[in-house]
Amino acid sequence: MAFLLLMLRAGLRHRWRAWLALGLLTALAVGLVLAGARTARRTSTAAARFEAAHGYDATTYSATPIENLSILTPIASTTSVLFAGSAPPTCDGCRPINANGFSVQEVPPRNLGHLVKISGGKDAQPG
Repeated sequence: MAFLLLMLRAGLRHRWRAWLALGLLTALAVGLVLAGARTARRTSTAAARFEAAHGYDATTYSATPIENLSILTPIASTTSVLFAGSAPPTCDGCRPINANGFSVQEVPPRNLGHLVKISGGKDAQPG
């Protein structure tokens, strides 16, 4: 028995760096798995947390103004937005611009808070 303990102690003295590296590698792998699980959990609940904090946003488009849209029960507020551009966008000397991904919208300043939330910068309000 004493011989076995002597051999284990001698082996540990020669291989302690390898065991330390293996332990650190295991700790790193477990940490990455736990961080990935936490990220996946936050990602899966992101939409629900956003809706709970800010409400649900929906957009509807109409060629003519819709009157009394706010009388519908689940609607808390409405904002009218005018589309300023009606021609396809172009530029000199560049590739064509996809009209489906481009729009110029006009929003009155009093209604701008319903559409955007400034979260940083010089004039940002805490919110």
